[in-house]
Amino acid sequence: MDQSFHVIVNSFVHSPSEWKRTLEADASGNMAQINEEERSIAKRLGVDEKEVAEKVKAGQYGELRLRAKGLGLGEYTGAILDGLGSNYRLVAVLWENSKSRWMLRIDAAGKIANVPIPAELADDIVDARSEQDVERLKNLVLFGVGRQELILKR
Repeated sequence: MDQSFHVIVNSFVHSPSEWKRTLEADASGNMAQINEEERSIAKRLGVDEKEVAEKVKAGQYGELRLRAKGLGLGEYTGAILDGLGSNYRLVAVLWENSKSRWMLRIDAAGKIANVPIPAELADDIVDARSEQDVERLKNLVLFGVGRQELILKR
């Protein structure tokens, strides 16, 4: 599937492993440089430039991880939508850090449907690829785009 959707990550988060990776990069001399605006803010706040650079680098690692997760979630969602026909298209996958969820923006026959996906479900789908979790995603997508009649009753 060609990526015709956007992955949007508007947060600055990182995991402990990304922080460790940042410190290892710093120890090997590969620390990211901060720009003039970041340097000015650090000076105004009385924060060490090295500390700001570490946080920026860890945030970059975190953003890369989230973008990869959003891309994987989008690919699964796109495959589900392909089964509905050309009137359904994934527009964007947006990370909402404050709610710890992904929001799928879907063009559903000319109307935009916003479908929330819990972060845990996205993690399970992308990392474990279990059939049960993919089925949960499918049901959320079908419900979100108004195609409840396609959800299998058990």
